[in-house]
Amino acid sequence: MPLPMSWQTGVSCGNAPIQLRARMQSHIRTAVDEIGFRYLRFHGLLSDDMRIVKRNREGVIRYNWQLVDELFDFMLDAGVRPFVELGFMPGALASGDQTLFTWKCNVTLPRRVDEWTAFIEALLSHWVGRYGIDEVREWYFEVWNEPNLPNFFAGTQKDYFEFYDATARAVKRVDGKLRPGGPSSARGCWIEEFLDFCRKNNAPVDFVSTHVYADDDQFFTVDAGFQSNYLGPNYVADVVKHVYDTVQGSAYKGVPLFWTEWNSSWHPRSPWHDSVNQAAFILRTVHKVAPYVDGFSYWVLSDVYEEGFYPSAEFTSLYGLMSIHGLRKPSYFAYYCLAILGEGAEELDIDGLDDNLNGWMKERNGATDVLLYYYRDWSETASLPARALRVPLGNAARADVYRIDEAHHNIIAEWKAMGSPPNPTREQVRELHDKNAFVPSSTEEIKDDSLEITLEPGTVALVRAK
Repeated sequence: MPLPMSWQTGVSCGNAPIQLRARMQSHIRTAVDEIGFRYLRFHGLLSDDMRIVKRNREGVIRYNWQLVDELFDFMLDAGVRPFVELGFMPGALASGDQTLFTWKCNVTLPRRVDEWTAFIEALLSHWVGRYGIDEVREWYFEVWNEPNLPNFFAGTQKDYFEFYDATARAVKRVDGKLRPGGPSSARGCWIEEFLDFCRKNNAPVDFVSTHVYADDDQFFTVDAGFQSNYLGPNYVADVVKHVYDTVQGSAYKGVPLFWTEWNSSWHPRSPWHDSVNQAAFILRTVHKVAPYVDGFSYWVLSDVYEEGFYPSAEFTSLYGLMSIHGLRKPSYFAYYCLAILGEGAEELDIDGLDDNLNGWMKERNGATDVLLYYYRDWSETASLPARALRVPLGNAARADVYRIDEAHHNIIAEWKAMGSPPNPTREQVRELHDKNAFVPSSTEEIKDDSLEITLEPGTVALVRAK
């Protein structure tokens, strides 16, 4: 079957104020232009550092849309739409003072639900007036972030469901075709209970959203030396399939299912993020979950990022597809290769494929592109052999081969060869950018309409006949 483009639907990007930085905006423009991400999601749109709600000495609430407008104006100009995360709680509306992260996002319920819903209605009405109803109907409105984790939500499951109901109804009062959804949970949790609540209470739900990481069992372990506990090569795909089956078996069969965060590890210091094998992991995961998702949003686009800290070096094993200076990691090039294939890529059907060595092919103006990945299981300790595949390329004389391996399209290795400067000079950054282009690793002769390609474990190869 053709590869759905759900991987391209969206990408996540830390917290809202970071998106106002010039460097981050350049990263967003690059990824939208090269990969084609259509939606951008981030935390903290309603938090106090966006200056969106104030209460004066007389207790009167005032709204200020300036920073939100600046951010959304930029995004739409860059060609990417908001996947709006409605959170966290503005301090002026909050019932308590529990916060999270260095930017102090308030995770408590509103002190008065009517003040919160009036704020949501005013905000969405402002967007409709500024951008037009047809545009805002293309957005999604996700209520909160990971309310099943106490760090992110100072309430019970019942509290969240009632909060969701009130918020979703406020969204619909602005326009019945606006799209609220949730529960935006960690680990694929609360889906069955959430949908059951929505059914019983006739709460609006236009999509389901949740999150998954391949080491979900240790959320919020903050020891700098912590190594995440990998839950196996099929954990992510199994959770995705389970949630899909849950939705299809509910009263909301067919409602869109968005995974608004996913990665190999939730831990910000996992060495997996910056490895070459991360590219193979991304492609394998996208391959396995494709039939069961409507959107699959990677966490995160860029290392211009701040939650518990701000990165102190160019590469710190943070989540981003790009480094703080916009250097494209092996993970970025996995998405870049998917974008080259584009719509209509078919699953590869040749001898020698299995769960970890697989790929797709796409006919292109009489030529053929083939994208291959050879994933090395994170828990694998034994040495694995290189493996060869013979791929059909049609009636062409040569093929360019683009590899993502230790020696090719691996900017971290180039940085290390430079001495791993924590803060590269401008000259060093330019030198690294010069080595960061996506260029053929070799050009091969095609014989008998096919080419034998050998892959080392934990690598990717894109073959483009010409």
